[in-house]
Amino acid sequence: MRVICAFCKTNFKVARSGAGKCPICGHRTSVLVPRSGIPVYFIAIMVFLAATVLLILAMPMLKQQQKSQLLVVSVAEIRHTDTGYVIRGNIKNFSENTYSVPDLMFVFKTESGAILNQIVQLPPSGLIEPRSDMQFLRRVEPKVPNAKRISVRFVEN
Repeated sequence: MRVICAFCKTNFKVARSGAGKCPICGHRTSVLVPRSGIPVYFIAIMVFLAATVLLILAMPMLKQQQKSQLLVVSVAEIRHTDTGYVIRGNIKNFSENTYSVPDLMFVFKTESGAILNQIVQLPPSGLIEPRSDMQFLRRVEPKVPNAKRISVRFVEN
């Protein structure tokens, strides 16, 4: 570390903490040299904490993604009525577990895929058994002007 003598203003280098002696005038000065670098254990702790926080934040998304891959909703038929639509579809549980069925979201889009409206309805049943299918028939109103494509998906929690 470089220091300046308080007496003669000479600039000189000191290797370690303690008393530094000016090479020109001999004036002694007390020097505290800071440690260079951050301790490795501090960096390791910070990396561990950051990874833990990211994992905690990602857990709900991972659970939802896993569940959405195990539960699949599909549309079998769409009938247009004067006031809306009658939509028949199926929910399939591909897993070995019983799951609660999320709410259904009916998405109305233009031909180009722009979303016009989204309507949420309760699922046909609260639970779906392992490796089973659940049929649904829903009346969805009101009619959405200019809707050319209609899809259904689960509402994400």
